[in-house]
Amino acid sequence: MNTKDDFSSIINNYDKKIERLKKETKGEKISDDFVKEYNYFRSLLEITRSINAPRDFNQLLELIVDSAIMLTNAERGFLMLFRKDGNLEFRVTRNINKKTLEGEEFKISRSVVNQVLATSESLFLSAIYKDKKFKISESIEALGLRMVMCVPLKAKDHLLGLI
Repeated sequence: MNTKDDFSSIINNYDKKIERLKKETKGEKISDDFVKEYNYFRSLLEITRSINAPRDFNQLLELIVDSAIMLTNAERGFLMLFRKDGNLEFRVTRNINKKTLEGEEFKISRSVVNQVLATSESLFLSAIYKDKKFKISESIEALGLRMVMCVPLKAKDHLLGLI
């Protein structure tokens, strides 16, 4: 059995369990939290299946960013990788509609990027404008950022870039 079949089997099994649950509850409303969790889990399986499908590297990077945007309900997403010279390079710049961003649309906060580069740890702030470290950042104010997530991309202990 190949990976595609494995994921299809898992998804089909969960779909059958949902149908069985609906029958057992005789049409009673299934909890919104359960449905939300199920849909999130199903999305993760679909994303994992897509990532494991053969494709070219740039398509894979776009899929990673598009998936991150979808799962987090973000407006925009960026993926930066280190070049051979050690500098970060934007490899994917996308919006919620899966369109490549250009010019003014893809400005980022360097203070967020620098923080993640310095610590090699993920950063998630749901109210970045309230955080003491970033409250004074001109880029955060200029961009009108409210929520930020930045994650280092690593292979073993080697930092490859950021998303």
